[in-house]
Amino acid sequence: MRASCFCPRLPQSGRAEPFPPTDVWDRRLEMEKTDEQLMLDVKAGKRSSFDELLRRYQKPLINFLYRFVGDYEAAKDLFQETFLRIYRYAPKYQQLANFSTFAYRIATNLAINELKKRNVRRHVSMDQPLRPGDDGGDFNVRSTLHSQQRGPLDDLERNEKIEIMREALQSLNEDQRAVLIYSEYQSKGYKEIAEIMGCSVGTVKSRVFRAKRNMERFLKEKGYEELP
Repeated sequence: MRASCFCPRLPQSGRAEPFPPTDVWDRRLEMEKTDEQLMLDVKAGKRSSFDELLRRYQKPLINFLYRFVGDYEAAKDLFQETFLRIYRYAPKYQQLANFSTFAYRIATNLAINELKKRNVRRHVSMDQPLRPGDDGGDFNVRSTLHSQQRGPLDDLERNEKIEIMREALQSLNEDQRAVLIYSEYQSKGYKEIAEIMGCSVGTVKSRVFRAKRNMERFLKEKGYEELP
């Protein structure tokens, strides 16, 4: 780090301002680090770096898990289990891939296993945010609906569209649902999705294509000729 970073700031009076508290300074340094650097710090035994990773991933990862399993409490449990596994793995961690890929791969596998254990497809809220103030890539279908002012009949029709979209999503198998959430609602590229899912880019493209085709087929069976 450049020596100038450690120089106190000199206001116009020429007097040095005091340094910020040590914990504030450490937090600033950690916020500037990449996820991979933080994970290497965790490997070295630095708990504050682990806390910073938790802070970065809590909203987006719980958001994904909630959209995938359709149960907020289960999503929180899966998030905790994800980071418990990450913490336990820290001593063996090597920077072979992006940390985000590593974290989402664990979370995805846990979520798929959870659904298989339940053998029940939960409804996923596609209209309301995860929680007030959350900004982790809200999973919704607002972009498929008109944004103009609506009356009671318009709202009823809109709710029906939201429900049919929810049912269409839930009709997909876990692999197709995962890649569709990642590509359409988490804005992840095919290469990153392939790394998360442990498959080829071609497989991801194929699953996304089949997911969209299956949703279209489901909607047509329900009387919709195009995406509502």
